[in-house]
Amino acid sequence: AYIGEWYDDQPGFDQAVVRTFLVETSAVNAALTPAVVVHGTVTDELTGLGIADIGVNAVDARADCCVFISGTRTRPGGAYELAVPKGRPIKLNFFPFPTAGSYFAEWNDNQYQFESAPARTFTGDSQVDAALTPFVLIHGTVVDEVSRTGVGRIFVDVYDAARPC
Repeated sequence: AYIGEWYDDQPGFDQAVVRTFLVETSAVNAALTPAVVVHGTVTDELTGLGIADIGVNAVDARADCCVFISGTRTRPGGAYELAVPKGRPIKLNFFPFPTAGSYFAEWNDNQYQFESAPARTFTGDSQVDAALTPFVLIHGTVVDEVSRTGVGRIFVDVYDAARPC
C-alpha cells in the first residue's frame, strides 16, 4: 500500500505546485511513500458502543496543524481502517460528522488539541482505538441582576470539572 500525493511530493492541494503543460512532457514522475494500516474502533466513552460516521484523519506531525495525509470514516459499529505513511510521524484526529451525534472531537491519546497530542510513528499495521465524549447543549440568558434585561457580548465558558483548568 502507498500514500497518495500531489505533484512534487506535496501532501495536499493547497501545497501542490501548479504546472502548466503546453506540449507532451515526459519525466513527470512520482515516488510514493509506503504505507501501513492503522485500524481500530471508535466508541462512546460512556456506553462503550461503537459510533458510525466518525471521521479519522492522519495529519503530518512534523508540520503545523493540520497538513492532511489521509482520512476515512467509521462504519456501523465504529470500526475503521486508514493507510498512514510507514515510519513517518503523524497525529490522528477523530471528529464527528453531523450524522454521528453529539461528540467532542479529539486527537490520539485522548487529547483535545493538536499541540498536546503525541506524534505516533507506525512501522507495521497497528491498532488505535478512541472513546469519544458525548455532549449535550445547554441554553440560557445572561441578564442584569437588577433590571433583568439581557446583557450582550458576554462569553459563557464551560469547563470539565474532571480536568485541570
